[in-house]
Amino acid sequence: MWFIQPKRDYVAEMPWKHTDEPAVMTWQIRTRDYYTFPANIILLIMSCISMMLGLWFAFGWGIESIVSKTLLCGGVFSFGVLITMSMTHQTTIIVYRLTDKRIEVFSWKPQIDSVKPVMKWTAIISGVGVLCLVFINPDFIIAAIGPVGIGGMAALMGNSKGYQSLVRNEEYHEIDWPNAEDIAI
Repeated sequence: MWFIQPKRDYVAEMPWKHTDEPAVMTWQIRTRDYYTFPANIILLIMSCISMMLGLWFAFGWGIESIVSKTLLCGGVFSFGVLITMSMTHQTTIIVYRLTDKRIEVFSWKPQIDSVKPVMKWTAIISGVGVLCLVFINPDFIIAAIGPVGIGGMAALMGNSKGYQSLVRNEEYHEIDWPNAEDIAI
C-alpha cells in the first residue's frame, strides 16, 4: 500500500539527462502537492459515511454476536477509510539535482505502483477460485473471463512505459542557471 512504502534513496535511480556533470547537491522530498483542506474535509465526510454504513450493516441485519457486529462494523469502516485515503491523500516524490550549470527536477506519484501487485494477486487468487468452480461444474468456465482480464490488464500496466509515466504523473524539468529568473521553494 502507498502509506507503508519504505523510505528509499531515489537520487541514483533517476534518469538524469546530464549525468556527465558532477552533482553539487541532491535531495528528495515526499509531499502532498495540493491544497489539503478540501481533501481532509472529504476524508472526514467519507469517514462518517463509512461509520454509518458499518453500523447499518452490523445492527440492521439481525446479527446477535457483539464480536460479529464489531468486526463487521470495523471492517466496513476500515475499508471505506482506506479507499477514501487512497483517493484524497496522494503524495508526490520530488527529486532535485543541482550541478554547476543547471538544476534537474524529477517528480512522480508512487501510488500506482501498489495497484499492479494487487491486480496480479487478485487475478491469481480468483483464477484458482474459478478453477475450483470449473471442477464442480464445467459451465463455470465463462467465469474465467474475470481473472484472465484482470491478469491481462496487470501485465499491460506493468510492461507499458508510456502508461506508467502517464498514470504516475511523471514530470522532468531542467533549468539552466543563466536562464533561471525565479526560483521558488
